[in-house]
Amino acid sequence: MSILPENSLGFRTVEEAVGDKSGEYLKKAFENVYRYHEIDKELAQGRTNFQLEKFALLETYTLESAYESVLKSRRQMAEGLMSKLLEMQEKVREFEYKWKDQSHSEPIQWEYSAMGGGGKKLCWYDLDQMQLEHFLRSSELEVRDRLYQIEHLDKMLAELTERNGGNPVSREQFLANEENYWKGRFSEQMLDEILGSQLGCSIGNIHSVRRSTAPALVDKRNQFNNGFPSLGEALTSTEGRMKFVSELEKNVIQGYEDVMGVNLGAGNFLPTEERAQLIQERMKAFRELSLSGSVEEVPQLEDSTEVVKE
Repeated sequence: MSILPENSLGFRTVEEAVGDKSGEYLKKAFENVYRYHEIDKELAQGRTNFQLEKFALLETYTLESAYESVLKSRRQMAEGLMSKLLEMQEKVREFEYKWKDQSHSEPIQWEYSAMGGGGKKLCWYDLDQMQLEHFLRSSELEVRDRLYQIEHLDKMLAELTERNGGNPVSREQFLANEENYWKGRFSEQMLDEILGSQLGCSIGNIHSVRRSTAPALVDKRNQFNNGFPSLGEALTSTEGRMKFVSELEKNVIQGYEDVMGVNLGAGNFLPTEERAQLIQERMKAFRELSLSGSVEEVPQLEDSTEVVKE
């Protein structure tokens, strides 16, 4: 079954797509892009809180290095946000300037610049308007992604500051403990190679498992609830290795069951009604584990598409 509403966006010939009656088809194509836009906005965050706490943070080995890493990540996110907002504003102003006192039914010539040169091109109001709205809506996803990440990075920075006696990490403090950063980094590199040679796993996989199973800095919701197969047990004996492999396979099959809704014997299949109830219980526990008592909402943006409406 098609996911599209009936007759909303069927196949067309080239003539039908760009001919005299193409406007309606183009509008439907535009609407099709944003059919799930509200859901996209809800799930706009790129690097999740789990990734920020487990992978970005635990590459650092010392509190001082962790503080520096989070500080720089936060700055990069904030600068990227500002750049995107400036770009959005520039696009809106250019559109308004271009079409001020111009007929919306006739094309105009517009000078443009590009890598390797520039020139003039014909512009149509309705196409420019649609392109601007498309740009603004797509940009909103990037803005929300950065807001989500900045929010959690701020919490991480606050926790690291608290662990440092309530004070920011100074340059002198950072340099004074740099020895332990390199000691931790080189030790982990060697450890990963030793384990990899004995387990037959890649260094990257061992590296990822170790970080993912570490405690969370800020949010207990970013910890594994049911543990993970033990690397140590996999090294003890043939039986331990087989148990390790069996548990890995079970985790994979459980994922298949949850996504496909098919009982494969791994214990993670539930009928739709029971799964919906489990999700509600899981979300309730998720909220209760929040250190702030409630999940904060990302600041809402004004509807930026209003600026391009007639």
